Amino acid sequence: MQTSLEELTEKAQRQSAEAAVQVKEATGAAVNKALRIAEAAWYDTKTKATELQSTCESYIGEKPGQSLLIALGIGFLIGPLTRR
Repeated sequence: MQTSLEELTEKAQRQSAEAAVQVKEATGAAVNKALRIAEAAWYDTKTKATELQSTCESYIGEKPGQSLLIALGIGFLIGPLTRR
């Protein structure tokens, strides 16, 4: 009976170790996939922000008076909201 119990214990330990390795591998794969997705999203966002900045700078260069009035209008709208 003692041998059978020892064998069962060893088998359970081996299975636990194998399961831990599988969980570690699956977790690593999931982390790598999430990292790739986050890096792609960061690159896309950075690219779009650069394009938006360029567009805004061009618009301001073409129409400085209108840009100033738009900025003042936005300031008047946001000002009261930030005081609350």
